Amino acid sequence: MKSIITLHATPNAWLTNSVLAPHLDAFIAYLQRGRYAAETTGGYLNGIAHFAYWITQINLPLQVLDERTVEQFLSDHLPRCDCPRPVSRAYRDLHAAFERIDGFVRRRLRAMLRKQKHRPGQGRCPHDHKQWPNAFFADLGLFTMSKAHRSACQSRCGNN
Repeated sequence: MKSIITLHATPNAWLTNSVLAPHLDAFIAYLQRGRYAAETTGGYLNGIAHFAYWITQINLPLQVLDERTVEQFLSDHLPRCDCPRPVSRAYRDLHAAFERIDGFVRRRLRAMLRKQKHRPGQGRCPHDHKQWPNAFFADLGLFTMSKAHRSACQSRCGNN
């Protein structure tokens, strides 16, 4: 039985009207393949919806998202957030959502690298992870949202 993910109309609109919208179905499918409960998936989507709303409000294109953008969202926006409810403002919830995005992005990148080598699959076997570890992507400059989250938490708490 497929799980049903329901979001409040406001965060749903934020997601579907954002630069993240074209990737939403694939991300939800990724979470469903991982057998995340509908409530957990909804929580991740609410956190991502808040981030999507914020980047839409500041007119930030997807191509320029980087670690500093995520840190700015977490360190500057979140403490003074006055976004309409319901929004996810809990650091812990946002961190979990950002970790799922990181996994999703790397899996898709591994699938593309497999395709370049004319190998079938979706980029989620241990061999792929060994051949293209997270450090491989970091060396190429791909930031992680969870690392940006940790940096923002450290600077917010003064633990530099």
